[in-house]
Amino acid sequence: MKLNKKNRGIKLNDSLILKVNIIIIIALILFISVLALLINNLVATKVNKLAQERNLEIARSFKERADSFLDQTEIIVQTLSNESGIKNIDKKYMLKKFEEIDSEYDYFLNIYFGTKSGEFISYSKVDDEGFDPRLRSWYKRAVKNEGIIWTKVYEDAFTGEKVITVAKRVYSSAEKFIGVLAVDVTLETLSNKLVSKKVGEKGFAYMIAKSGELIAHPDQGLINKKFDINQLFNIEKVLANKEGNLKYKYQGEMNLASYVSIDRIDGVILTQNPLSEVYDISNQLNRKIILLTLVVIIMLTLIVYLINRQYLLIPIKKAVEFADGVSNDPFNARKIEIKRKDEIGVLLAALNGMSEEIEANYQQLEAYNEEITAQNEELEEAYINANKLANDLKNLIELLSNLSQSTIRNEEEFLSYLLNKAIKIIPEADYGSVYLYQNKKVKFLDAIGHDLDSLKDLNLSEEEFKKRNKGVNVIRDIISLYSADDYEKEKLQEASKPIKETISFDLYDNNEALAGISLDIGIDSNKNFDKKAEDLMNAFKSIISSYYAMQKYNDLQDEFKRGIIFSIVKMLEIHDEYTTGHSENVAKISKKIAQRMDLSDIAINQAYWAGLVHDIGKILIPKEILNKEEKLTDEEYKLIKEHPVWAYDTLKSCEKLRNIAEIVLYHHEAWDGGGYPEEIKKDQIPLISQIITVADTWDAMRSNRSYRKALDKEIAIQEIKENRGKQFAPKVVDIFLKLLEENKIDN
Repeated sequence: MKLNKKNRGIKLNDSLILKVNIIIIIALILFISVLALLINNLVATKVNKLAQERNLEIARSFKERADSFLDQTEIIVQTLSNESGIKNIDKKYMLKKFEEIDSEYDYFLNIYFGTKSGEFISYSKVDDEGFDPRLRSWYKRAVKNEGIIWTKVYEDAFTGEKVITVAKRVYSSAEKFIGVLAVDVTLETLSNKLVSKKVGEKGFAYMIAKSGELIAHPDQGLINKKFDINQLFNIEKVLANKEGNLKYKYQGEMNLASYVSIDRIDGVILTQNPLSEVYDISNQLNRKIILLTLVVIIMLTLIVYLINRQYLLIPIKKAVEFADGVSNDPFNARKIEIKRKDEIGVLLAALNGMSEEIEANYQQLEAYNEEITAQNEELEEAYINANKLANDLKNLIELLSNLSQSTIRNEEEFLSYLLNKAIKIIPEADYGSVYLYQNKKVKFLDAIGHDLDSLKDLNLSEEEFKKRNKGVNVIRDIISLYSADDYEKEKLQEASKPIKETISFDLYDNNEALAGISLDIGIDSNKNFDKKAEDLMNAFKSIISSYYAMQKYNDLQDEFKRGIIFSIVKMLEIHDEYTTGHSENVAKISKKIAQRMDLSDIAINQAYWAGLVHDIGKILIPKEILNKEEKLTDEEYKLIKEHPVWAYDTLKSCEKLRNIAEIVLYHHEAWDGGGYPEEIKKDQIPLISQIITVADTWDAMRSNRSYRKALDKEIAIQEIKENRGKQFAPKVVDIFLKLLEENKIDN
C-alpha cells in the first residue's frame, strides 16, 4: 500500500506532541513486531506441517508403486504354480515356460523349481550341478509357510545384482506337496522407477534395506562403495516406526526426508528434499510478513508526526483493538470500516491489507492442501481398483487360463474344446455333442458318449435345432420333439445314448446361429439340470460368446492388417526399384531362422512381420537418393540412416505393432556397437532384430543394387563369416549358415 503525495508532506507543529508521538511510535513498533512474530510463528507452524505431510504422501505414493511391482510378481508366481506342467513336474514344459517368462519379464534373473526329492530344475546361467535346493533358506521357509515368501535383499554371487528370492510351495493335482517354485527378482526395474522420478526441483527418492545397505540411489557410486547410511542418521531409531519424517545434512545442505517401510522385502523408501525447497512457501510468507511489518512501522512513523491529541488517542485505541483481534485469530478478524482519509486511515488500511494478505496466503495453502488430498484420493481409488481387478482375475483365471493360453487352430477344434470344458463345468451331464449349422443342415463335430460316426451320417435340417430360444434351454426327452422323417429319427435314436434331459445353447453372429452345444443326462440318472446348472451354463455361454465373437473379429482384423502391410511394402518396391521382393525375402529368411532357434510361435510371427516391414521408413527418402549409382554424400547417408527411426515412429502408433516397431528400430544395430541409430550392442539388441540384421544383409548382398551387381554366393558367405561377432550375432550366424548348408534358404 502506498501513501499519496498529500500525506507525504506532513509537518510537525508542536514539540510536546513530538515527544508524545515518539513514545507512542516506540510502543506501536514493539507491539506490531510482537504481533508479526506471533502471526509468523502461527503460519509457519501450519505451513511446515502441511509441507511435511505432503512430502510423506509422496513417499507413500512411491511405496504404492513398489507394492504394485511386488503384487505383480506374486501374481506371476501364483499363476505359474497352478500350471499343470508344474504340478506334474514336466521338466521340458517347465524349462520352456521358465524361458517364456524370463523373456517377457526382464526383471526375473533366475527361475527354478526344487523338488521334494532334492532335484533342482532351473532356467538360469548358474552352474547348479550337485546343488540341493532343500538346504537353501528360501526352500525351508516356503515349506513352513503356506503362502508366498520373500527373502531379504542380497547380492547375487554370479551377477553382483541386488536380488530378492520369491518362493511358494507347490502341490500336485492330488494336493500332495511336490516341491518349491522360486524366482530371483532383480531390483533394477524397481530401482529405476524410484531414482528416475524427481521429487520437486532438487529432491529424489532412494531405497535402503533395514540393515542399512543402500538398494537404490541416483548416485550409483554410493551403492558401489557401500555408503554407510548411519553417517546421515541413526537408522535403528528411524526404523522404529513404519513411516515418518527426519532431517539431516547431505552434501552440506539440510534436507527433509520422509520414509515408509516395505515389509515384504525388509526395505524402506525415502524421499529427500532440501529444506529450502520444502519450506519455500513458508519462507515466502515470512518475507511477506516481515515486509508488511516494515511497511506498517514506516507508515506509523509518518502518521504520528502529523496527528495531535485530539485525533490520535481514539484511532490508536481502535487500531490496538483490531491488532488484538488479528493476534488472536489472524484469519477471521473483522475488518475495520475506514471512513477517514488521513494518516490513521492509511494505518488501518495497511492493517486490513496485511490481514487480507495473510488470509489470501492461507487460502492458497488450503487450495494446495485440497489438491494434494484430491491426488491422494485418486491414488487410493486407483489402488483399490487395481486390487479389485487382481481379485477378479484370480476368480476367473482357473476358468479362462486354458482358454486364453491354448493355441486353437480352427473353428472345429475350438468348438470341440468348448464341449469338453462344458461337460466339466456342468457335473450333472453324462453325454454331450457340438455341431455346426451349414447349408441348412446340422453337421456334428464332436460327441461325448454318443456315436459320433453315426451322428455325422445324419441328414437333419437345422430348423429342427433352431426352434429353441436364443438363451440356454432345458428340454426333457429332446429326441421325441424332432419332426424329422421316421428313418432319420430312428437313426438319431440309434446314434444317441438314451437321454432323460438336455441343456443347450447356440452361438450367434449378427443374430444368425452358427453352432450349438448340447449336454445330456442319461435316462437312468436321478439327476436333473437345476437353476444352478442353468446359471453356470448361462455364464459359460456369455464368456464363450464374447470370446467367439472376439476371435472372429481378430481374424478379420488380422486379415485387414495383413492386406494393409502388404500394400505398404508394394508401395516401397515401387518407390525403390532395387528392393522388389527384398522385404518378403527378408521376412521368409527371418522366419526360418527363428523356427530353427526354437523360438515361440509369437516370436516367429514377429520375426516374419518385422522382416516384411523393416524398410518401410525408406518411403520417406527421396527416390533419387535410394537409386543413386554414385557414392552417397555424408548428408545423404545420414538421411538413409534415419529410416529405422521413421519406421518405428509409424508402427508404434498401433498398439498391436509396438513390439514389431521396436524390432524394426534396431535392425541396423551391430553386435560390436558400431551400428545405428542408438549404437547399442550385443544382448542390448532384441534377438529378432539380430535375426533380421543377418537376413537383410544376406538378401541385399545377393541382389542387384544401383551401385553394384549381386555378389556371388561364396563371396557373400565369406562376408557373413568375417563379420560374425562384429556386425552380426554369432549365434544367429551359426544357425543361418546351417540353413544354407541344408539348402533351406533360397539362394
